[in-house]
Amino acid sequence: ELSRLAQTVREDVERSVRVVMASELATAAMRAEIGWEWGNCGWRRCGIQADVVQTLCKLREGIGLFVPAEARLYVDAARRGLDELLRVLD
Repeated sequence: ELSRLAQTVREDVERSVRVVMASELATAAMRAEIGWEWGNCGWRRCGIQADVVQTLCKLREGIGLFVPAEARLYVDAARRGLDELLRVLD
């Protein structure tokens, strides 16, 4: 089920980012691009992490999904965000 998958991926992303951010190998530039957890960014630029998590939450909750093309749009947005996150970590 898409909702359960989105929840699992969101949890994995958040857990993985916490490990990276706690690492001494994470540079200031990496931290700035990865950004803050969704809901904790306030007036700051949220960053990649928040964008991915917000998209996965919309998929999980089915917000605004009226036709399959809308679900695909969210899946593509999450994939692009994950690709961007992996690029930063590479």
